[in-house]
Amino acid sequence: MTRFVILALLILALALPALSEQDTELDALPMPVGGMTALMKEVVYPKSALKDGLEGKVLISVVISADGKTKSAEVMTSVREDLDQAALNAVRNIKWTPAMKGHEAVEATVVVPIQFKLDPNKKR
Repeated sequence: MTRFVILALLILALALPALSEQDTELDALPMPVGGMTALMKEVVYPKSALKDGLEGKVLISVVISADGKTKSAEVMTSVREDLDQAALNAVRNIKWTPAMKGHEAVEATVVVPIQFKLDPNKKR
C-alpha cells in the first residue's frame, strides 16, 4: 500500500494537557513510547479519505493509565468518521510513557491532535 505523508502535529511536546487540577500538578505528561515517529507509524490514512482527497486535524482526548495503557479515548474535534477512527486506532494501539508526579506514575488525560495531510506529489 502506498504510504502518504501523515503529519502528527503534536502541540506542546506532543500532547496538550486536558484542563484539570491534576494535570497542573504533574511533573511529566504522558508521551507515546518512541515519540512522534512511533505514533505516526500507527496512523493509517483511510483509503476512502485518500480517494476523496480529505485532509484535516482530529483532536483525541486520551486517558493514559499509570501503567502506560490507553484507558479511554474519544474524539473531541471530528473531521469525518474514517479519519476519526484512524486517529483513535493510532492512540489506542501505541504504548505510552505514563504521566509522572514526583517519582510516581499516575493516570492523566491529554489531548492529542492528529493532522492528516496528503503528499501533494503523490497521485491518488
